[in-house]
Amino acid sequence: MTASPGRPFARLVPAVSPGISAAVSAAGADAPAVVFESGLAAPVDIWATVLGQIDGQLDTLVYERPGVGRTPPRRGPRDLDTLAGEFDDMVLDHLGRRPVVVVAEGFGGLIAQRWARHREHRLAGLVLIDSLHPAALALSSRQRQGMARLETALLSTALRQAIPRGGSGVMPDGITTVAPGTTRTALRELRAWKRAAPVATRLDPLADGRGGAVPVALVASEHLLVGDPSHARLQNDLLRLSTRASLHRVPDTAVLTGDAGSRAIAEVIRAVASTADSTGPATSTGESVEAASATGVAR
Repeated sequence: MTASPGRPFARLVPAVSPGISAAVSAAGADAPAVVFESGLAAPVDIWATVLGQIDGQLDTLVYERPGVGRTPPRRGPRDLDTLAGEFDDMVLDHLGRRPVVVVAEGFGGLIAQRWARHREHRLAGLVLIDSLHPAALALSSRQRQGMARLETALLSTALRQAIPRGGSGVMPDGITTVAPGTTRTALRELRAWKRAAPVATRLDPLADGRGGAVPVALVASEHLLVGDPSHARLQNDLLRLSTRASLHRVPDTAVLTGDAGSRAIAEVIRAVASTADSTGPATSTGESVEAASATGVAR
């Protein structure tokens, strides 16, 4: 993991539109803070409905990567180690040594998992929302095809945006306008991941600084689980990240912006944060590894 010089580089925003700012209190410094990491081309606004459900119940920090939304881009590589290093700088700058529950979506899940491997002693919990699997490109031909289509779409959008009055694309769910810089950043991040050396296909469980299992909760769109068997298999494999892992299905296609999805995510976040220091399951609801298999999440 490579930390990058030069600070500040993140934009931290208020938990209520149109602004979103860090809401990290000095009180309860030993309690976990919740940090949000977005997916490809997803500005901080994507978390507005989820943050509205939490509504000050937890200390939260919403992170927007360089080059995404209204955060200025950075030169240099955009590989996962660099992105995880920037995330680490931000966490250290704003939270010191405080334990962290990381909430991440899509491509942001890759960054969160890479950061967690290097900072397990800081990790109090992990909530992954339709997260990409680190070895998705090696394990799934459908995922490779999907990433190729996404790259083509991003390139097409970037070209249109480069032409005056060329319009803008629609990425991701709930975000109707994507800034040209955000599209280019998403292309750089995606291509860096595709060029990276293949990672091991077997996931080792995460452990906290005391040698215990980290609570991990996966939130997945029922639409994707049913419609994409490879996504279902990879989500099931992500349950191997912890012996305290659970899977939570959400009926909304737009998991982050739908009412049912945002409520479910907020409930999972609260449960993970409250059980971070216990030895029980990550949440009181959801499916275990065995239950996930029995209810149709393919292996």
